[in-house]
Amino acid sequence: MVKESREGAGITERMKKFFSIFMVCLFVSTLTYAERPVMRISVENTDAHVQTIAVRRFAELVDQRLGDRIDVQFYSSASLFRDSEIVKALARGRVEMGVPGTWQIDPFVPEAGVFLLPSFYGTRPEVVYQFLAGEAGRDLQTLIEQELFVVIPGSWMDLGFIQLFSTEKPIRTYQDMVGMRIRAAGGYVNEARIARMGGIPVIIPWPDLPSRLEQKQVSGLLTSYETIRSAALWEKGIRYAFEDRQYFAQYIPMISDHFWNNLSIDMQSVLTECWETAAGEQRAAAAEAQKNARKELIRQGVLITVPEPEEVLKMRQKLLEQQDAIAQTLGIPQGLVNALEEFMRDIDAADSQ
Repeated sequence: MVKESREGAGITERMKKFFSIFMVCLFVSTLTYAERPVMRISVENTDAHVQTIAVRRFAELVDQRLGDRIDVQFYSSASLFRDSEIVKALARGRVEMGVPGTWQIDPFVPEAGVFLLPSFYGTRPEVVYQFLAGEAGRDLQTLIEQELFVVIPGSWMDLGFIQLFSTEKPIRTYQDMVGMRIRAAGGYVNEARIARMGGIPVIIPWPDLPSRLEQKQVSGLLTSYETIRSAALWEKGIRYAFEDRQYFAQYIPMISDHFWNNLSIDMQSVLTECWETAAGEQRAAAAEAQKNARKELIRQGVLITVPEPEEVLKMRQKLLEQQDAIAQTLGIPQGLVNALEEFMRDIDAADSQ
């Protein structure tokens, strides 16, 4: 009995030592886990939107590879911030990453409004890609990083062409726009374009749009087929579409440079790799999503009018008459406008051959 008692005591002592060591290790592990930097990622679009799906994919990739080193938190549907608020939120350290549209950036970096200028009206995605990949586009990305204290980890994501939609009044010609209250997500260039076409521009953040449509505060809006589909806006009164390719919308990934600079080089590399994977998948997905969304709108009874190329070109020329004035008002340097116009002349010359 005594022997058994001593053995039992020995086992108990060993268990106590093991438990003590285990608790110390657990404490250290928990402390380390708790000290992981938090990476809050905010997007404005709904969960069904192609951009949200892609950014969520990025968040999941980061979590898979760095989940023990970064606490990744993903927020969609403007549950954390609206895109119109994201630049200030990044600067104040209230969020670590956002992916706003270019039209949300020009109030802070006027040069970002270049992609909404009349030169790009009715153009093709490849033209936008080519300009962004050129010297002027690279300089613009650097400027955005410097002015907003952010890091752009890789390729921009696509939304697709922004079209004109309406509720009760069909738009079959440009003349039908005259006098219509037309919603835009933001951006002075959007307002100027709508006004030049004869409409009355109204800036309404995306989360507020469905209720404003129901209240008939606007009779038209600028957005994409996919955005209409993702929110089923035919249920809010959208009945018509005018497919004139107002501009090619893209989203810019922006990570707070304070957060970025506190990461190790290998962690930064992983974030870049994960972003390029998600963005690469997204561009193809976005193009397919727009095609499928267009079909769904037709199925839901939305009537689509496609203006003749000659009419689009004529409107582009009309809009170009005020391009310098728009650029000057917005604060886009004339050198950048000149570079864009020279670039477009080369594109037009190549297309005419």
